[in-house]
Amino acid sequence: MTKANLKLIPLKNEYVSLVFYFSTPPDMPALGRAMHRLIRCALENAHPPAADLDLYPEDILSPRDPIWVLGGPAQIYSHTVRGIAPGNENGLDILLDLPAETARMAISRERRDSETKEWMLIWSINYTPPAEPTGTEYFALDARLQAHFHVTLFAPEEVVWNEEDPDILDAVNYDPRARALVDGFLDVMGGMDGVYTGNVEVVYESETARGLYYSNPSVTQRKIPWHRQIEHALWANAGDDRHNFVRRVSWGNFLGPHIAKRLDPDGSWIEKFKCYRTNPNMEYVGEQWSRRFENGSLFLAVSENPLHVSQWDVPGIGLIQAPWITAAWLHREFNKAGILL
Repeated sequence: MTKANLKLIPLKNEYVSLVFYFSTPPDMPALGRAMHRLIRCALENAHPPAADLDLYPEDILSPRDPIWVLGGPAQIYSHTVRGIAPGNENGLDILLDLPAETARMAISRERRDSETKEWMLIWSINYTPPAEPTGTEYFALDARLQAHFHVTLFAPEEVVWNEEDPDILDAVNYDPRARALVDGFLDVMGGMDGVYTGNVEVVYESETARGLYYSNPSVTQRKIPWHRQIEHALWANAGDDRHNFVRRVSWGNFLGPHIAKRLDPDGSWIEKFKCYRTNPNMEYVGEQWSRRFENGSLFLAVSENPLHVSQWDVPGIGLIQAPWITAAWLHREFNKAGILL
């Protein structure tokens, strides 16, 4: 790999996705204010998106920009309206004043791709209330918050070249803002009651159909991979028993107090996680990242930055070996503790 042919551009339609599940609905005004702060922090200093995606700096949100949700102006869904309540001229500021009775919110920003002319999601925040089985939908789902951010918002900041041979790529320093975004969500979710599990991963749009997979898989079952459909069927049909489990092993795994206690009853297991190495003789790409919260929740990530598992179109960047080997080890540990559905 030489400087002449280096392209630090991620594959199209790849997202940093965060999904958290609630056993009891959250305080919606507080959640709205927190999401407002997180989106602002994520976008105000975001990396200029790649030109071949037709995503330009003007897509970075400003106070005067419109916000799009499902192809229309910013909106929130409220059970008091039983429909769509129009947003206001301040765009994202709608989140600062969510009514306490708000049952659902879905806000996103999109841009039309210059080549395919299709609408491309840049970022989205979606809170969906609990859903009981109906005549047309047999899945019962808990309340959930999901957020998706296109990886072009978090490009590598620095490429490190070999000192002896300047045409050899030694390393890439990954954008710390991707980790900062995850940290911000953890600050909120780790302090909320009722959050029993969550996952942070880097996925293709086709894997989750822009997140619709988490909310209503029956309408997207032909668009998502078979293993995802099976996973969701297991999860959705577990009923209240799923409050005792994590859904899957991802780059980042959030365990609520009850599940964390089952994995690490005396506080010793977390040290085992911190010390695990895929190969003691190999320089590690980034140590595991963990956080413990006052309410007993745990967050366990297999590396220090979600971009470690993003697929960039440069050989050797993305799909780094250590994180997925650590994830396999974590999968075995979750199975031993009986917390993996």
